[in-house]
Amino acid sequence: MKILIALFFFFLVAILYELRKEKKRKNRIVKIKAIINSHAKELAIQRNQRTIRKRYGLIDDTAWQKEIGFFILEVMQPAIGKLEPLSWDYRETVALINKITAAVPVIMPQYSEDISPIEYEQLVAKVLTEYGWDARQTTATGDQGIDVVAQKQGIKVVIQCKLYSQPVGNAAVQEVIAGKVFEQADLAVVVSNATFTKSARQLATSAGVLLLHHEQLSELEDMSKSALSEKTSEDSSEEPTDYARAANLAKNDLLV
Repeated sequence: MKILIALFFFFLVAILYELRKEKKRKNRIVKIKAIINSHAKELAIQRNQRTIRKRYGLIDDTAWQKEIGFFILEVMQPAIGKLEPLSWDYRETVALINKITAAVPVIMPQYSEDISPIEYEQLVAKVLTEYGWDARQTTATGDQGIDVVAQKQGIKVVIQCKLYSQPVGNAAVQEVIAGKVFEQADLAVVVSNATFTKSARQLATSAGVLLLHHEQLSELEDMSKSALSEKTSEDSSEEPTDYARAANLAKNDLLV
């Protein structure tokens, strides 16, 4: 009789343990879904950008799978705790990310050859907005050569948009440096459908200005952080950098 009672309590404890474990797991899944949903739009954009559709209906999602791993490591785990790659929770998280992002429509603004300069500025602002930036077009006058101002995670960027049929010269770089000072921004960027002249690239390098094709806008956040990190290292030296001298020259021009 004592053995039966002991077995009864043993199984009761085991059942209660499993019930608590299942409840805890369900609560964790609820949190996982909430985190995914809060980033669903940006994840869907990343999925669209990183999934390559090949011939014969073949799909290469290698880059997308790496992005999922990055999201779980940098966003998910700090919020809910460690997820072991071979665990059920990890596999469930991956499945949920794929399921939720598949249901989010991604309609990115499209570039066309007959687009107008104003429409090109709108395109740049809209694309940045899709990538999580708070982007706005400036007014037609008094913008100091700046077409778009964008902010994300404490980084303020000023952008000059150049819709050209020939390489963009260093005048655009000079103008965006002045605009950066005027807007008190962290970084200056020139975005174009065209390439850039050698002199423009040289000035941009010395002044810390980013030169981008509009198809590189998805990389702006990472490139901005990298550029600002390099600038911080340069600012720690006693000698003024080329970037500082260029900024001061631009500031003096504004005061004239």
